[in-house]
Amino acid sequence: MASVLDSREKIKEFDKSNLLGSVEALGDQILDALEQTKSIIIPEDYKSVKNVVVSGMGGSVLASHVIKNLFKSE
Repeated sequence: MASVLDSREKIKEFDKSNLLGSVEALGDQILDALEQTKSIIIPEDYKSVKNVVVSGMGGSVLASHVIKNLFKSE
């Protein structure tokens, strides 16, 4: 029996907000963000920062979950 995950059309039926598209675009978005940060100069006193707040609206919480899991061992 075929899984829903084997059919992009079936996924679209359930994925009304296109979460799959957001996940698929994440790599390009990270590369774009990295490129944009190359010109940023970070002040020396920022080295003492212990916490960072990631905020947004709607489905943007997905990125914070990805970041949290990437750095969960630190």
